[in-house]
Amino acid sequence: MRRLTLRAYRALIVAAASTTYFLFYFGRYNYSAAGPFIKSELLWTPLMWGVFTSLLTTGYAVGQLINGFLVDRFGPRRVWGLGGILSGLANLAVSSGWSYSVMATAWGINGYAQATGAPSYSRLYSNWFPEGRRGLPASITNSSRLIAASACLPLLSLVAVAYGWRMCFIIPGLILIPVGALTLLLLKESPSDVGLEAPWVKHPVSRKFRELVRESYELIWSDKVFLSHALSYGAAQFICFSIYAWIPIYLVEVLGYDPVTAASLTAFFPVAGAICAVPLGYLADKLGFGIRRYILGTGLVGASLSLLILTYVPNLPTLATVLLILACGAGIEGIDTVFFIVVMDKYGKTGRVGTAYGSLNAVGKAFGTIEGLVLGAIIGLLSWREALTTCVAVGLAGALCQIPVTAQWIRK
Repeated sequence: MRRLTLRAYRALIVAAASTTYFLFYFGRYNYSAAGPFIKSELLWTPLMWGVFTSLLTTGYAVGQLINGFLVDRFGPRRVWGLGGILSGLANLAVSSGWSYSVMATAWGINGYAQATGAPSYSRLYSNWFPEGRRGLPASITNSSRLIAASACLPLLSLVAVAYGWRMCFIIPGLILIPVGALTLLLLKESPSDVGLEAPWVKHPVSRKFRELVRESYELIWSDKVFLSHALSYGAAQFICFSIYAWIPIYLVEVLGYDPVTAASLTAFFPVAGAICAVPLGYLADKLGFGIRRYILGTGLVGASLSLLILTYVPNLPTLATVLLILACGAGIEGIDTVFFIVVMDKYGKTGRVGTAYGSLNAVGKAFGTIEGLVLGAIIGLLSWREALTTCVAVGLAGALCQIPVTAQWIRK
């Protein structure tokens, strides 16, 4: 039997990782479609909803700090496979609706399980692709989750209307359990698994577990430029989770749309990201390390200004609202891959991509956690305008944090 070429295996790996990541997102952004139904049926206050959404990002942030290192240590196959199974079980637990505490706890666990995906595929692509060729596959996989979010919002809102909000969690749960099992059994982590050479692959150093943990995190967190880059990503995630958690409810409660239309309008946010992610990831590779901070800064500024208009000019025609949400999506979801290409190329040469990727994502989801609590409190105490203006200010500050992220730092 003829053995496949490296190029063919790479195509299969990208297809498998992108499909898995696509399905993962039905078990994460389903809460956005279910939110208006849960809030009205269970009579949750804005703060209760904010805490619930924040627990997803809290679990995700904790998971990124832990799982990034676990991926470097034990490989993406085990970590991602078990994560899929756990995420499926957590979604089923949320669907039970037994009590607020049970649902919130299960949603936090789901956040941890979902945090196995991003560092796994980053390590996978660092193994299968050399430096300077990771942007395109990473952006394809990132686009797959944006396509999932685009489809998830309107489809699951229709499911909620027809069958109740619980089905928004049951369906993803039943999908993710077998997906996790197949990943655990079949994923090929490196060209060496199929008998091919890959001299760029950095294997884990054989040292004591505690020593490796300390050394890996010290290398990354002692770097002030990494911290600035991470704060910039945190700002982007603050806006991102504000859109998914609050805009459907804002469209229903303030602008008067029905829940299905609100979910469909919100879906234009990831649609724009899916459209922009691949070309921006490709350009980030082709135009060199120096262009990346400009892509990221421009995206944050553009999204912030679009959200500002949506906040202060609320009675716009539906088409104008769609265009503003598209602009937000291009500026936030469209640039997401570029944030991670930076750390893949910076830390790939040391074999600590999973740790760096997880650390960056942890900061982002920590900001997502703060977002839920802060905006829930502001909406409850003040108004929607003050809450969304806070998002704008955070986004502009994030753009400034890109200033020190130079080509020289990435190469160093």
